[in-house]
Formats: sequence, structure tokens, C-alpha cells
Amino acid sequence: MRELLYVLIKSLAVPFYKRHAGVLLFVFFLMFGIVESSQIVEYHFALIGGMLNSEVFFAIVLAVWTLYSLKALHFLISTIRQEPYNFLHHLSVLPVGFGFLLFFTASAFIFLPVIIYTIFIYSVAFQNHYYTIIIFIVLFQASLCSINGWVLTRLLHTASLPPFITVPSFTLPHLKSQFSFYIGYIFKEGKTSLLLSKMFSLTLLYIIRETLEPGDDFRIIGLTWVFVLLSHTFLVQRLKIFEDQHLAWIRGFPISFGRTFVMYVQLYGLLMLPELMLITASLWRDIFYYEYLLLPLYSGGLLTLVHTYLFKPDRNPERFTSYLFWLFMLCFMLVLGKLIVLVTVGVMVLSFILLRKRYRQYEAVV
Repeated sequence: MRELLYVLIKSLAVPFYKRHAGVLLFVFFLMFGIVESSQIVEYHFALIGGMLNSEVFFAIVLAVWTLYSLKALHFLISTIRQEPYNFLHHLSVLPVGFGFLLFFTASAFIFLPVIIYTIFIYSVAFQNHYYTIIIFIVLFQASLCSINGWVLTRLLHTASLPPFITVPSFTLPHLKSQFSFYIGYIFKEGKTSLLLSKMFSLTLLYIIRETLEPGDDFRIIGLTWVFVLLSHTFLVQRLKIFEDQHLAWIRGFPISFGRTFVMYVQLYGLLMLPELMLITASLWRDIFYYEYLLLPLYSGGLLTLVHTYLFKPDRNPERFTSYLFWLFMLCFMLVLGKLIVLVTVGVMVLSFILLRKRYRQYEAVV
């Protein structure tokens, strides 16, 4: 078993950490880098205490763990289905229980950053006699790893997965424009990616909305918006794959770069409409009118910039996560420095320049 587990960890877990190293380092920076070293212990004690004493906060933490587990599961499924990993399908000759144990352990290894931090949660909970919560967290995390282990074992034995939940599709009639092709794909084929992105972003914005008070700095919303946009980058990748497979012929039409650029900005800006409505619903008296306009432009420009990166010739897919990390880190720092207007103008101009440079020359590899 040790040899098989080593192969699984090296083939699945290690590539997961390499692919998501930038995001994980960013989260580590947020957890430990934004607080002075003398206040780290008190900060995390307060954070864990808030989680243990607030049902809403506790539910949000569970939701974040679930999203991380789903992200890991999606990565593992897509990896196993790739041709270089066909050798893993030989594990289907093993007993189902043994295969489940292997994938459960590999899933737990991917879940290791959460498990390590949970040890500190156990310590604080034990000191405050929250024994029921300790048992619940153990069972909850074990359930997440068990579900992933079962799904992966089932995948090897059946080569297909039955859907647990069927998300309804929305078919839009009269798809006659380039913009409508993308919207139609999102609501029909990309609905699961959209749902996961919205679950994370709306939950995060709800937390921030509940903590804001009249007169608070707009930078708080701007910084939160960086993470909201980051949660939608996976959907950008899905749209680019759809574009390469079904819409490559559009680049041969005499459509101006300006019109194409406006279409991308409009598309990604409208995707953030639910988040903008959530912020507007409670903070409309504390946000200036120009800031309402700024957020969709900022969203459309930044996500379009991510999209234009995917037009880069001879692009190394392994570097995409690093690109996202440094791009969003730069935006985070500039917004923190009260330069959100400069960021918005910058991403709009840069995305237009890169789109004009790469759009016609790009050749999709399908």
C-alpha cells in the first residue's frame, strides 16, 4: 500500500500544490503576513474564538472548506482523465474498499493545510470545553475526504460519474451576436462553475457587508472585490476553452478590435451584477455614484486582462496560477494604496493593447 500511496501522492497531490501554489501562498500571506508578528497569536485566538461563538461565522468556515474540497476534487477528476495518467486506471483491479482507502488518504494529504490549522482550532475549542464542535469538525472533514475518495473510486470503476445534483440549464433564444454565444454557454454548460463562483463571492461579500458601518473606507469593498474577481478566473478559463472549440471562426470576420474589446468588458462586467446588487442593497447611501461605475469597469477590465493572457502564444499552462497570483497581488496592493481608479484605467488599457496584439495571431490548440 505504501508504494501505491506514494504514486498517488506524487501523481495527484504534488501537482495540485504546484498548480495552486500562488493562491495558497496568497492565503498564507493573508492569514499570517498582514498582522504584526507580536499580534499573530492574539489575532488567531480572536479569529478562532469568533468561529466557535458565531454560528454564521462557523457556517462560513465550513462553506470555505467545502469549496476547497470541491476544487481539489475537480482537479483530481480532470487529472485522472488526462491521457498521461491512464496508468492510474489500473487501480480499478484493486478491491473497492482498498481503492477508496488510497484515494481517501490522497484527498486528506491535499486537505493537509486545513487539517494543520484545524489542530489549533481543536486546542482552543478543548480549552473552552467545546467538545461537541470538535467531534463535529472531525466528522465534517472526514466526510469531505470520504466523498472525494468515493467519487474517485467510482470514477475508476465506472469511467463516469452520476450527478449528485442536477443544475437546471437556461437556454437563451435568438443567439445572433458574439456576446450572446458566451452568455448562452455560461447558463447552459458553465452553470456549475458560475454557481460555485457565486457561492464563494456572495458569501464573502455578505460577511463584509455585515461588518461595514456608515463612513467606512471604500477600500474595504475594493480589497474584497479582488478576491471576488479571483473566484471567477476559473470561469474565464472555461469560456476560453469554449471559445477555442466553437468560436475560433469569429476571428476571421471583419469585427473591429474595439467592438471585441467592449464585448469582453461588457460580458465580465455583467457577470458581477449579483455582487454589485448585494453591495448596493445595503450600502447605497455610503457609496458615491462614480464608485458604482468603477466596480463593473474594474471587474470587466481585470477579467478581460486574464482572458487576454490566455491568448498568449506558446503559453505554459503551469504558469497561469503564478500569473494570477502576481496580478491579483499587485491589484491588492494598489487598491490598498487608494489607487483603485489607476488600477481600473491600467487594466482597461493593458487588456486592450494585449488583445489588439494577440487576438488575430492566436491559433487555438484543441
